[in-house]
Parts: sequence; C-alpha cells; structure tokens
Amino acid sequence: MSHALEIFYFSIISAALLLSVMALWFTFVMPGIDRWSKHFFLCFFIVLILLCFSGFIELILAH
Repeated sequence: MSHALEIFYFSIISAALLLSVMALWFTFVMPGIDRWSKHFFLCFFIVLILLCFSGFIELILAH
C-alpha cells in the first residue's frame, strides 16, 4: 500500500473515531432524550468506536 493511501486511511479512521467519541459523550450529557433512544445511540456509537479500532489494528498489522 502506498504511503499516501495509508495516511489517507489513518486520517479518515481518526476523524470517524473523533466524531464517534464526541457523539457518545453528547449522548451521555443530553438530558431530554428518552431511554430507548439513549440506549440505541450508546450501542450505535460504541460499535462505531470498536469498528474504528479494528480499522487501526488492520492498518497496523497489514503494514
């Protein structure tokens, strides 16, 4: 894999991780959300964070 492509993938995964963590924090602190929606968004963003970590691991091991 080319060096520029690796940097691009790391940048995209880093941005997705940052957005997922910020959205997870926002889900925790938002007071007016009902219980079902809160549970859904917590699970959704945790899965996205795990997906980002698996992407990082794949890029590190493939190198």
